[in-house]
Amino acid sequence: MPFLNVFGHINRDVILRVPYIPEVGSVAVTDREVCCGGTAFNTAMIAAKLEVSVHIYSAVGKSLKECVEKLRRNGVGVDGVLFGDDDGPFCYIIDDGNEQIAAIYQGPMDNARWQSFGEAKWTHFCTGSPESYLEVAEKVRGRIALDPGQEVFYKYDKGILQKLLKYADLLFCNKNEYGFIRKLVGEPKIRIVLTLGSEGARLIHRNEEISIQAKRVNNVVRTIGAGDSFRAGFYCALMNGKTFKDAVRFANEVASRYVCGDIIIE
Repeated sequence: MPFLNVFGHINRDVILRVPYIPEVGSVAVTDREVCCGGTAFNTAMIAAKLEVSVHIYSAVGKSLKECVEKLRRNGVGVDGVLFGDDDGPFCYIIDDGNEQIAAIYQGPMDNARWQSFGEAKWTHFCTGSPESYLEVAEKVRGRIALDPGQEVFYKYDKGILQKLLKYADLLFCNKNEYGFIRKLVGEPKIRIVLTLGSEGARLIHRNEEISIQAKRVNNVVRTIGAGDSFRAGFYCALMNGKTFKDAVRFANEVASRYVCGDIIIE
């Protein structure tokens, strides 16, 4: 049995680096990169590099076969990847080195459904269809983490979020997502990992909040995928018997190593 099942996106990322992100108008692109990416891809790939036993569940078009093979070569179980008739997903990211905005064409992930899946100690739901994830959650026997990311703002409503939270043991979110979730359904009754970027993270459970500072990084090479590296580090620590607090501390360390280029996705 793998320790971790990750449900979410494998994308073809088109990253456009710019000096700043304009509110209106246009800006010159200083560099362009095309690569494999996506929440599930990054999390699973880095988790495998940290020697976590991990399987990925996603849906892609045939042009992304190379991304799936890259995962397989790095030790990620890929039997849960569905191949659809549509192409994609494609994600177009504008990055100024600190902040990003993105537009995504969902492709096969729009209607992905998994009729069967293997059991794992933890099942992590990243970006993707909440209705599909609810179908899976109803059958999962292990522990569940919900991590909807920016999609919580436009794919989730009160009903589906409440239903998924009933099955979840853990919620990952940033400040904006946390504020939106609380407005939608009130304070979640489960353990929350609140990510704060360069400030670290906060572990929230019932009436207790623990702040864990991030390691200072002087030479930032990249920020895209930093949150996914944090998740991978978190599960690596749990797999090795660490407490949630120590898992957040180690996750901060892994994210710091990632942004300064010590951990590379190949």
